Amino acid sequence: MSVKKELGLSFVQVTLPEDKAYIFRTSIPKVSEAQVRQAIEFQLEENVPLSPAEAVFDFIVLPQNAAATPDEMNRIVTYWQTHKDKNGAVGKPIQKIYLCGSGAHLCGFDEYISTTMKIETEVGNVWQNAFTFEDSIPQITRPDSLSYASAIGSALASFQSHV
Repeated sequence: MSVKKELGLSFVQVTLPEDKAYIFRTSIPKVSEAQVRQAIEFQLEENVPLSPAEAVFDFIVLPQNAAATPDEMNRIVTYWQTHKDKNGAVGKPIQKIYLCGSGAHLCGFDEYISTTMKIETEVGNVWQNAFTFEDSIPQITRPDSLSYASAIGSALASFQSHV
C-alpha cells in the first residue's frame, strides 16, 4: 500500500546536491504518482537556475489534509493568545508544539508544521512520563503509540491523582 497513492499530493520538499543547493517550498496540484516528477520539474524551472536533468530529486509528500493543519493550529493559537482568563490575563505565547495522533510520525510533517507555524515542533513521546525504557519496553511501535496519546495522558492524570 502506498501512502502517496492513498492520500493524494499537496506538499513536496525538494533537496538538491550541496554544490548546487537551492531550497524552496512549493505546492503542486494533486497528480498521479507517475506525474509527481513532471510537476516538480515545472516548479524547478520557475524557481531554480538549474536544469531538471541536473537535479537530484529527494522529496517528501504529505497528505492533502496536512495542508489544513496549520490553519486549524493558527486558529487555536490565536484564541489562546487573545482569550482572557477570569482575571483578565491572556495566555502566554506558545513556545512548542507536540504532535501526536496517527499522522504525527509522517516524514517531514513536524518540519512542515514548525516552518509554517514558526513555533518549535516535535513529535511527542507518549511514554515519557509513564515509565523509562530501562524498566519496560512497550510492545507497540512509536508511530502506533502516538494514536494513544489522549488515553495514556488520561491514565497518567488519573494515576497521579491517586498517588
